[in-house]
Amino acid sequence: MIDSTSRINSLRYLPKTRQYLIETLGAVEMMGYNKLADNTMVNMVPFLTGDYYENQPCLKSKHGVDNCTFIWQNYSQSGYLTHLGEDWPWAGTFHYSLKGFKRQPTDYDDRPFHVANEKGSKWMTDTCFHGKSSSETLHQRIYDLAYNLRNKRYFSLSTHSIMTHNYLEALRNIDNMTLNTFKKLYENNLLNNTFLAFFGDHGMRFGKVRMTFIGQLEERLPMMFIYVPQWFKTKYIGFFNNLKTNSRRLTTHFDMFSTLQHLLNLENERTHKYGKSLFREIPRERTCEDAGIRPHWCTCNYHLSATDNSTTRNNLASIFIQHLNTLLKNHTHKCSKLTLKSIISSIKLLSRQIEYIEHRVVIEAEPGDGIFEATLRCDRNCSTYNVKGDVSRVNKYGTSTNCVKDNTLRKICHCINTAKR
Repeated sequence: MIDSTSRINSLRYLPKTRQYLIETLGAVEMMGYNKLADNTMVNMVPFLTGDYYENQPCLKSKHGVDNCTFIWQNYSQSGYLTHLGEDWPWAGTFHYSLKGFKRQPTDYDDRPFHVANEKGSKWMTDTCFHGKSSSETLHQRIYDLAYNLRNKRYFSLSTHSIMTHNYLEALRNIDNMTLNTFKKLYENNLLNNTFLAFFGDHGMRFGKVRMTFIGQLEERLPMMFIYVPQWFKTKYIGFFNNLKTNSRRLTTHFDMFSTLQHLLNLENERTHKYGKSLFREIPRERTCEDAGIRPHWCTCNYHLSATDNSTTRNNLASIFIQHLNTLLKNHTHKCSKLTLKSIISSIKLLSRQIEYIEHRVVIEAEPGDGIFEATLRCDRNCSTYNVKGDVSRVNKYGTSTNCVKDNTLRKICHCINTAKR
């Protein structure tokens, strides 16, 4: 997994890797792959468990996430060796806002190495080992693991965050590195019996590009390439044809979970609440609601929009700021009350739905100059509006939210002690 990498940004900055995946490996690119939530953790949870973060109390335990069931455990029960590696342990998927694992989660766990290697580094990009960056170390680990386990069954998840998390353009720095890793794997026959997914958790969530129309789309449409070996394409031609068909259908991390489950038993596919195996044809008319995508993250309405008039803009912005303060109501001793500083944009999303109307609103709040984005919905009479689903924070907030640990409130709260400085 490559952190903060959209399909569109891969077109900009991974040209060599993309060409090799498509032309040499024959990988399938999922062009309608839509994220499900805001950041890494809440997107990877559906990928690894098949359910939303909010529906799993085990993830919120102060004793760690060891009691949760992850996809690698299903593989372990089927006789696979398992591996987990993340190159940025401080901001690990299950360690940044959660309590992490108290026991080793997989047969091979790279976290102890990266924790030790990170000590003494002033900043994440300073992290090196024997003259190699953490990114190079991660890629070498991917190859070494595949080589050493070439005669065994294994499940491996490697997460690449350090190089790509903060800067849109930084993705270019791993193009040659990733290309060379795929070349070595392929040319040494290490992909002959391997299912490979090369993907992003979401697109870039902050920055100038994120403030544009295309940036809103990019954030919601992560990169996803899927490789299956040639013999699979021949033996299971129906499955492979469905995968190619689905490359232009609406798909999500839920579907990847279902696909990974399907791979464990191709003859007896399990059904799941939200996802559908990508080896089964996804309906052309699939909606965001069908796919488990909440309104704020749905990209299906973006092709048509109209700017709201000033009265509507002011009304929506007022409702939005009230919503933010309602979220903070139990933390008023820590978090400043937010007030509206400016309305950046307010557009009406023109949809085929006749039951309701949706607006995408972006405001700036003070103190802290936080820029927030939300989707507000009303029925056809528009007597009342409600914020639907999550709220996006589209500029960085640094340490100004450190007084709260809640995954949702962290991006909204502006700590009182910060405001007084």
